[in-house]
Amino acid sequence: MEQALKNAHACGCAAAINLDGGGSSQYHLPGGEKYYGTDPKRRVLNWIYFKVKKEKRMTNLPLNGQIAVTAAYGQKGSMDLWRPDGVHKGIDLISRENKDDIYSTCDGTVRVVAWDAEGWGQYVSIGDAQGRKHIFAHMVQGSVKLKAGDSVTRSTVIGLMGNTGRSTGKHLHYQINDSDDKPVDPTAWLHIPNMTGNYSSADYQVDASGELTGKSTAPVPAPQPQPEKKTVTWAEAGEILRKAGYTGVEL
Repeated sequence: MEQALKNAHACGCAAAINLDGGGSSQYHLPGGEKYYGTDPKRRVLNWIYFKVKKEKRMTNLPLNGQIAVTAAYGQKGSMDLWRPDGVHKGIDLISRENKDDIYSTCDGTVRVVAWDAEGWGQYVSIGDAQGRKHIFAHMVQGSVKLKAGDSVTRSTVIGLMGNTGRSTGKHLHYQINDSDDKPVDPTAWLHIPNMTGNYSSADYQVDASGELTGKSTAPVPAPQPQPEKKTVTWAEAGEILRKAGYTGVEL
């Protein structure tokens, strides 16, 4: 047990769980107890499900859970009049569940972490292997803990959704510039239609190459219900630990 906890701490699982927005405790202990707390067994179970069984997040969407696209690529509106052509260069997204964590949409390298008071506010630009630039704007100032040169994956939290820069409300402006630094429609990469609507990240899972494996490419009409809570027995927990290579652990 002590060694398993040490490994849990070493992998940073406590931070990962705390950053998950507080609404992610869909797995419960026998008897209905939540995994959160100081009890050692609960902490081990946190680590098992979030680091071993649940594995890493695999979606190109920058937000988790129930989300909405509130402005499409190419859309014209009052907030775009300050641009030379008055056209929206990316898409705007919000969370329907107040989950403010913003995730990288690709495996890549942080190019820029900067502040633009009159435009993007706190923003990050990430470069992928094809030379595209994935841009995340209007984040909470100071919420970005990355720096230029850092490597990221689709499971990396890059900051918190905010309302900085030229913005009228909390949201994420997400934009892709191609290798020539020209804005392109980002919805093709996200595998969603270029239209406003509600979506669930669970429907847009991808494989290691970024290809869609989820069940839907159409917007859902309304936020979907939360996943059914699951219960794991101590015997199952021990088996998961053993398969993960931790032998001699008594739960």
